[in-house]
Amino acid sequence: MNIIKLYERLERIERLLLFKKKVLNIEEASEVTGYKISYLYKLTSLKEIPHSKPNKGSIFLKKKS
Repeated sequence: MNIIKLYERLERIERLLLFKKKVLNIEEASEVTGYKISYLYKLTSLKEIPHSKPNKGSIFLKKKS
């Protein structure tokens, strides 16, 4: 990973922490955990991680307190 991508990733993580969000969308969860989005979708389909999918739309993952 080059320094520019690492810096961009660090900035994104800092923004997420700044807001102290309790619920993350799939892209944010991927960014924070380092897991691929497809793997997170697999975990949600297997009910391995708590999530909600309001109105059959986007998947949201609740952070542990």
